[in-house]
Amino acid sequence: MQLYIHYANLEQLQESYKDIFETKTAEEVLKFLKDLKYKNQDISFQYEVLYDAVSILKDPKYFWQSIASNVRWFYFGNDTCEYLIPTLKEMNEFFQEVIKLNKWSQSSFKKTMTLVTPPVWKFGIQRLTELFDYLENEVRDNTEVVVNDLWVLNLINKNYKKLVPIMGRMLNKAQRNPLVWHDPDPQVPSYLGKEIYEHIKKQQYKYYDSNPVWLDVFVKSFQKYWIQRFWFDYAWYGLNESIDTWAVLDIYYPYVSIAHGRNCATAWIVDKTREYYVSDIPCPRYCQKFDILYGAWINEKWITQRWNWVWMKYLSLDRIHDSVIQNDNHRMIFQPFIPV
Repeated sequence: MQLYIHYANLEQLQESYKDIFETKTAEEVLKFLKDLKYKNQDISFQYEVLYDAVSILKDPKYFWQSIASNVRWFYFGNDTCEYLIPTLKEMNEFFQEVIKLNKWSQSSFKKTMTLVTPPVWKFGIQRLTELFDYLENEVRDNTEVVVNDLWVLNLINKNYKKLVPIMGRMLNKAQRNPLVWHDPDPQVPSYLGKEIYEHIKKQQYKYYDSNPVWLDVFVKSFQKYWIQRFWFDYAWYGLNESIDTWAVLDIYYPYVSIAHGRNCATAWIVDKTREYYVSDIPCPRYCQKFDILYGAWINEKWITQRWNWVWMKYLSLDRIHDSVIQNDNHRMIFQPFIPV
């Protein structure tokens, strides 16, 4: 499995890649994050998640002692909101920054970018058309685009032969219920008993393992549209060994999306009308002006709502099968921050 990093915008790249990852070992990264938290008590909760994730990923079984030397390239953009789609200027600035990173990076890999796109309406499709025209005519062949909308997939198939679509999480209708039990040593409710609890947990895992990506017919139906790679939110249900037989995965870590809607909770703070109905007036990206935690704990799981999505962190990698880790066709898409 290869390592990639997903950033929603240029600011996230500039905040974390040079200062945190490049030229530093995992232990140095952990010390940097710990000192950062000590110096600034109001720092975003996302840095705490980043600390926990690096603590796990530094295991040689997974990826690195030196982080940046293993990063192949970057995913850029968001899969949540059409108003967060980058402008052509913003995409170019990100791409130019990646080119600069290649000049001084100690990694042997020449980094480039894969564009991540959200579900869209009229506003979003107009902006994506501008980006696709540029990528088709000005950038290298086989530029990858993560699609979360069948309209966008159809657009690429019809008009952009040099772009390579990747199936996004919105087209993977997997169950992502945070209520499933996962604690290996739980406090079993007295009214259940250990035997009944184990039976329930086994059936829950069986149900949540029933991801459509496991179905050969599902994968082949998307392959007709030139999709060879599938987005997978890694969580408590793990990764099935049989997936190696037909699908290639982008495994996103450590944030899992569990619910979404068109209404944006963050936009309510500034524009109260958005609490009651969905507006077609372009949003000025309120969510990039706030760092707000709508937090909850459910079955020992950390839940937060950011803009129009609800997220859960899931850190354990124990349920990734060894055959998936050892297969270089699969990718671990590491998200240092929630992609907004």
